[in-house]
Amino acid sequence: EHSYLKSAYTILYRVEPTEKFYPYIKWMATRDRPFEDIEYALFGLAGFKKPADIAFIDSILLANTGWMTNLSFRIMREYPNSQYMNVLAKYAKKGFYSNICMGHSTYEVGPFFQALASYKNEKSAEILKAILTRKPFLPCPADSEYVQDLLFDAIWDNPCDAYADLIRKIMLEVTK
Repeated sequence: EHSYLKSAYTILYRVEPTEKFYPYIKWMATRDRPFEDIEYALFGLAGFKKPADIAFIDSILLANTGWMTNLSFRIMREYPNSQYMNVLAKYAKKGFYSNICMGHSTYEVGPFFQALASYKNEKSAEILKAILTRKPFLPCPADSEYVQDLLFDAIWDNPCDAYADLIRKIMLEVTK
């Protein structure tokens, strides 16, 4: 009844998907609100696991890659869909380095790496490899070792055939 309140949005990541709330959450996700609010509604919407919502969620995330937080990455990790690979690829190219170097924040790095690595496919391996082998690793004076450790952990936590070469590279790097 009070879906216009900010608190109605922020509680959505804790609410179990209940069909009677679906129309309200869907409406909340379409409202003209700051992305930080919409992100909560998208998380709530994703919990319903309705195939018809995936393209909608994907389009909103794709349009807001520079503003995504841990919650967006949780959507893509907890409710995986191959369509989200476009969002992860765009973030890797535009948002990842921008947030670290211009935003001076590494808060989303771990959740991004974990979401990306959870897809365990050739496309995610390609993106992870591009990040891992970039020289210099980060294009700005940030804590490269911390970011690299988060990347190593994400790859290591999601073993698969697509990551076999990456795991070998990590083993070589760790044993140096």
